[in-house]
Amino acid sequence: MIKSSIFYCALLVVCISTTNAMRAPSANISESNLPESEATDSNKMDSNKLDSSTNPSAAKAKEPNTAHPHDVSAKKPTLIKIDSAFDTQTATNTSTQKATNTISATNATQTKHQSLADVFIINLAYDSEANFMGRNIYARFDLHDCYVDASLLPPLKKLASALKKRALKLIVYDCYRPQEAQEYAWSIMPDPRYVANPARGSMHTKGKAIDVSLADKNGAPLPMPSHFDAFDESAHPSYQCKNDEAHKCQNRDLLRMLMLESGFKGISSEWWHFWH
Repeated sequence: MIKSSIFYCALLVVCISTTNAMRAPSANISESNLPESEATDSNKMDSNKLDSSTNPSAAKAKEPNTAHPHDVSAKKPTLIKIDSAFDTQTATNTSTQKATNTISATNATQTKHQSLADVFIINLAYDSEANFMGRNIYARFDLHDCYVDASLLPPLKKLASALKKRALKLIVYDCYRPQEAQEYAWSIMPDPRYVANPARGSMHTKGKAIDVSLADKNGAPLPMPSHFDAFDESAHPSYQCKNDEAHKCQNRDLLRMLMLESGFKGISSEWWHFWH
């Protein structure tokens, strides 16, 4: 009888303990006890609660990139205005020079670069209606200057020196060209001999090509076998001029020689197009 009573008392204690455990509040769960994926999500939620005042770098990272993919301003880190090719000053050892001598040397260097820049005449054909499309297709991009890839700067400097020695100038008709402009040109003239297929890409859209011609020291254009953007054989560098127009082919050949000697490459269908 006594054993039976002890057994029932023990059973009662176990039941009471189990009931209390079930009613007790659950313990706090730390992130260290969470599965890895849940702990990561928790950290993300906490970081999202921070505003720009407490975490400005995080807020900046969330800002969307609104730059137009073909906007010149978006390209400025890689594209350089052609005038800037002559802004770099030649390094001078000033360890034994006085300040006045250093200033004089710097001014002389700037004058030299400015004189080289003067040989370029920027006349963008597609920033006007005087082109084969009859429309200004650069206005919508606010593109009014010649931009080139930085890789063109060395050959441009060499070219500028060669032009200066011959008392000539270079007329620049086109440089960097936005992709949408290339697509529009292709829609009008879908001939790969004269307009690059935008699906394959163009050296102009990369800023690695320029369309040019020659002018005398006063800026008057030298006559060529054809006008710029002519779509016939007279535009080919191999075109043979008639006797009374031989000087036109001579001017074309001079342009080609100067460009090739400066490091540029030409194409077989346009005497004005060169790339690097």
